[in-house]
Amino acid sequence: MKIKRISIISSEPNIPVGGSYHDIMPVFGPLLIGSILKQHGYEVKVFEERLWPMDWDYILSSDAIGFYIMTCTVRRVMQHCQRIRAHNPDIPIFMGGTHAAELPEDTLRFADYVIRKEGDETVLDLLDALHTGRDLGTVAGLSYQQDGWIIHNPDRPFIDDIDVIPDLSIIHRFKSDSRLKLWLQGRSVLNVIQASRGCPFSCSFCYGIRQLGLGYRMRSIDSLIEEIKYRIAYSGSRRFLFVDNHFVANPKFTRNLLARLKAEGIRFDWCLAFTRIEVYLHEDILQLMKEVGITNLHIGLESFSDTSLTGYNKHQSRQQMIDALKIIRKYGLRISGSFVLGTDHDTLETTRETVDMALAYGVHNYIGFALMEFPNVSNPGLVPRNRMIIRDYDYGNGTFVFHLPKHMRPSVLQREMNRGLRRFYLRKIWEDVRELNVRELYYKLHHRPLYRRMAKYWDDHIAYLEKVEQGLYDENDHLIEAKLGEDGIFPPEFVKGWDPEVQARVLHRGDMLIPTPWVRVPAAGAKADARIER
Repeated sequence: MKIKRISIISSEPNIPVGGSYHDIMPVFGPLLIGSILKQHGYEVKVFEERLWPMDWDYILSSDAIGFYIMTCTVRRVMQHCQRIRAHNPDIPIFMGGTHAAELPEDTLRFADYVIRKEGDETVLDLLDALHTGRDLGTVAGLSYQQDGWIIHNPDRPFIDDIDVIPDLSIIHRFKSDSRLKLWLQGRSVLNVIQASRGCPFSCSFCYGIRQLGLGYRMRSIDSLIEEIKYRIAYSGSRRFLFVDNHFVANPKFTRNLLARLKAEGIRFDWCLAFTRIEVYLHEDILQLMKEVGITNLHIGLESFSDTSLTGYNKHQSRQQMIDALKIIRKYGLRISGSFVLGTDHDTLETTRETVDMALAYGVHNYIGFALMEFPNVSNPGLVPRNRMIIRDYDYGNGTFVFHLPKHMRPSVLQREMNRGLRRFYLRKIWEDVRELNVRELYYKLHHRPLYRRMAKYWDDHIAYLEKVEQGLYDENDHLIEAKLGEDGIFPPEFVKGWDPEVQARVLHRGDMLIPTPWVRVPAAGAKADARIER
């Protein structure tokens, strides 16, 4: 099979998601994979459907098509696959991303190949195997169907060399709009960059370590400086977003990077980095951040309840969070606080207190996510399968309640999440008015139409949850677990991919860095007995 032209697609979700929707912010993963493919001689275009219309003539003329897939984009991706199959059923379609890696059997309903976890080397190995006719069983990190079987090859070890500099020229229509036009639309380029992969912490709700490993791999500082300079020159923007799981996991590395930025005279106009509260223990790093223009820190605060924090395996306490917020604010850095709501310890009162505490201790941006887990039997996580409510993948963006909490009805949690968001930002808008903070006020007001659209979906979901929860809670809003069935509430059309009988035949052994045996699982309609080849 000859493969030369490749399209990589990052699909737009059918239900809008909040955040930097007005920013020109290409997703990091698809761009990285596309850049690696170009470096190895392939003709590549990356399509960001959320940002620009896609060139379907190019896509349908491709020799292979890759999708970056999140749970909230599954429906959209399925629609695109139908269009591709109708044009040419023989075009190989491969997929990567969190949803594909967590639920490969489900994804293989509409994809030919699933690249689990990191795709840097697996995608090259897959395309070479397709081109040469080599046995696909030799491609580590790959899942696929063959002769009626779903096959999960051994995991691929995580790579050491992550110094690839993405090629912005392969993004379709990236520089098609003038800076004046973008300014009039309230839009600007936000450069997404990665300095490290992995995290040394193992928070119980986090998919990151399952995808990138429990550990910490750092890029070379020379490579990072070269990429930052290239991005500024190519995009004309000094706005950056570091998407590391934990930007300060290795303080020495972070300190050296910031010192190098300062020595090179590089200063950001606006910059956000993802990190944890432990950054407050390194005030010299906070000072360096301020000097090079890192203006915002996105911190997974999760909860102000010590009980919930213990359940999350966060290794932080309420008092440590308060101390950290005070010290970080001392250096003028804005804090985007991320919170996970709806644990077995949460109530209506603790949910409201979360917003109160965020306001009291100077959190500038509040992001509330409902507790959510994938329905794989091998990794049940914090939500038992029989308490899951997966209405439709379109709603799987984290802002919709997807489970039955123990001490409040799901409709109550959804309603309180919506109220808390409104209460927080009305207070912040008033503060911006008082402080004449024109830039922040402009940004918040520009997002109001988006949040209005999202609110309609939230209100609709509340009505849906009110029907689901009937008869399952007592007069004190405590879940009556005896009334639950063995399974949760799932869309019938999606059940086959992660049916317990199928999942039970998939062997998962040892740490994710250790390759598992090659397991063959019967696909739908195949024989019921599984074959395992070691």
